[in-house]
This record gives sequence, structure tokens and C-alpha cells, in this order.
Amino acid sequence: MMTFPTCPSCHLMESPAETSSTADRILDVAENLFAAKGYKAASLIELAEQVGIRPPSLYNHFRNKESLYKAVLERLLGHFQPLIAEAATFSPHDKNAVLAWTRQMVELHFRHPNFARLLQHAALAEAPGTTEMLTRFFRPLFAPSAGGGVTLSPPLLPWATMAFHNVLVSYITMAPLYRNLINQDPFSAEARQRHLEMVLEMVNSALTRPESPFASAA
Repeated sequence: MMTFPTCPSCHLMESPAETSSTADRILDVAENLFAAKGYKAASLIELAEQVGIRPPSLYNHFRNKESLYKAVLERLLGHFQPLIAEAATFSPHDKNAVLAWTRQMVELHFRHPNFARLLQHAALAEAPGTTEMLTRFFRPLFAPSAGGGVTLSPPLLPWATMAFHNVLVSYITMAPLYRNLINQDPFSAEARQRHLEMVLEMVNSALTRPESPFASAA
């Protein structure tokens, strides 16, 4: 891991507000850089250049590359956590609540597409903190009470949750490859609406289908 000597005097050159602003700029650039290149390939030198600071100044805000990456993950996860917590509050068999929640989750992924991109890179190459983040993201959804009106048996809930999330993540990360196939920008307003409609139809079908013959299997 690349390191630089620290610069003890740098804090004297920025007010607390400026320091906070610089840290936010670092997080913004780091999020885009990690999402584009992954943890290992992202360069702290390139990051500092894009922020407009000297590389050693990064250490006035983040201890090292790993702590910066974890801060990026934490900030992204913070956007999703309130909605994840809400899943546990659904009344049994409240289909409307599940569909409304699904709509919000799809829209949230579109507002923060780097979350999906970071997950894709982490799946291909190990990155620090990702396993812990996924545990915090998925664990609340694995509880039977979070299933709402879904008719799956508890042993299948983790697989249903992962399958649902894979649909959302793969659209963000893979849809650009199909741009020519669908002859449309997959992130245009129309394409995003079609994706939302497809996901809602998929979830609605799962909510209204008869009990799975495999539900009691396990």
C-alpha cells in the first residue's frame, strides 16, 4: 500500500469548515474512483490530483487508503439503512407496503449507482470492509418478519433477498453493455421507468403466486 509522510502543519492552513469541506470532496472523488476502478486499482495520487491537494494532505483527513475506502462504504450504506430498517415494520401480507418499499429501493439505487459498482468490484477482488457492510445491509432482510406478504418459507428468504438485490445491482453495472441491444440509454428517464415497472411486476407476481411447492422442502 502506498504511503506518504504526514504533514503536521497542514491543519493550520484550513479552518474547521474548510477541513470538513475538503474531507467531503475527498469522499466524493474517492467514491467515483473506487466505483470506476475498484479498491486495488484506485490510486491515491490520482485521487489527490482530482481533489486538488497534495497527496500527503490526504492523511490529515483519513489514516490510510483502507480507512478512506471504509468511509466511502459507510457513507453509501447510510443512504440505504433507513429503508432497510423499514422492511422489518411491514404488516403481514401488506402487499402495498412491499411494493412501495420496492419502488423506493429501485429509485435509491439509481440515485446512488456507485453502491452497485463498488459491490461489483468487491465481488471480483477482495476489498476491506465489504463483507461487514453486506452483513449489515442484508441481515435485516433475512428475518422472516421482513418478508411482508411474501409466501416464501424462512429458509428461502436469504436467496430471495439476494436474487432481488442482484436484479437491482446488475441493472446498474451491466445495462450499459446492452445499450445497442435495446437501442436506448439504460439510464434515461424512460429506460429507468421500464426497469422500475419490470421489478414491480416481478415482486407483485411473487406476492400473489400460490405457495411454492418447495416452500416446505428444507
